Amino acid sequence: MRKSCKTAILIHMIVIIFLFSTALSANENTPEITNISSGQFTVSWITEKPCKGTVKLYRDSLKTQEFSDDRGREYKGRTHYVTIKNLFPNTLYTFSIISNNQLNPENDQLYHVTTGPVLVPVGSIQPAGKVVLDDRKTAAAQSIAYVTILRDDKKSAMLSTLVDENGYWFIELINSRTSDHTRLYKITNKDRISLSFVGENGTANFIGKIFDNEGGTKLYPVIILK
Repeated sequence: MRKSCKTAILIHMIVIIFLFSTALSANENTPEITNISSGQFTVSWITEKPCKGTVKLYRDSLKTQEFSDDRGREYKGRTHYVTIKNLFPNTLYTFSIISNNQLNPENDQLYHVTTGPVLVPVGSIQPAGKVVLDDRKTAAAQSIAYVTILRDDKKSAMLSTLVDENGYWFIELINSRTSDHTRLYKITNKDRISLSFVGENGTANFIGKIFDNEGGTKLYPVIILK
């Protein structure tokens, strides 16, 4: 098999901070599986070279379905972000990753995820902020934000979202679930937010208090990918 490309608006805040490299390694062989709910989940990874990325879902032994990047069927890049939709609750699914029209090289590796029960969140808590490149001004467009809520030795299941073309990100924390995806995560004032960003030009992470963006007037510090 020929090798695939190898793994390898809101108010602008003045405050800029430098961050350490994130520990996430969302490559073809260790993709991140996030946003697991009763009817969907998201698969994301990064490749060494720009290419198309899709996910093949195995619904049964005879039927498969291919899902394209959330940014469009023709999108090519190093970051890949694919949401698998229209699933059944409490169901085990199997999928594989396709980069540059080829299955990932690790023996056509298969991954498994189980959807959770139907839950109805109430309310809204939407953190938001901006991500830039090392020059401190260019938007880190097409990067991926990974979000986890931390409390002592516990943490929520991971959520994720794409950074938009202007470098802004926001996410609805009220959708957070417990680590086993079976219950809604109840946010308290003891919780902290863990943000990890993966882009074509670097990574970064941040841990801090949880707060809503209040209509774009209260953003997290600008984060610089390194």
